[in-house]
Amino acid sequence: MNEKDYNGVVENCRLVDGNVFSMPITLDVCQERIDKLGLKPGARVALQDLRDDRFLAILTIDDIYKPDKSVILAAYHVWSGD
Repeated sequence: MNEKDYNGVVENCRLVDGNVFSMPITLDVCQERIDKLGLKPGARVALQDLRDDRFLAILTIDDIYKPDKSVILAAYHVWSGD
């Protein structure tokens, strides 16, 4: 999920194209790993199941960003119930 879609989902539960999307989905990777692997937009990465080494998916990186986690906390308080 790129940054624009991420922010739209957190703030309005909608993707940039207007489709409803209730939860932001991202792959959280530390800066050290990004640098070590040379990750950048346009690169392709494989997700691998470490239990049996099967490849689960191939993803194309659309965006690399650091989300504002305080916004997530605020959204949680607005949308969560008792």
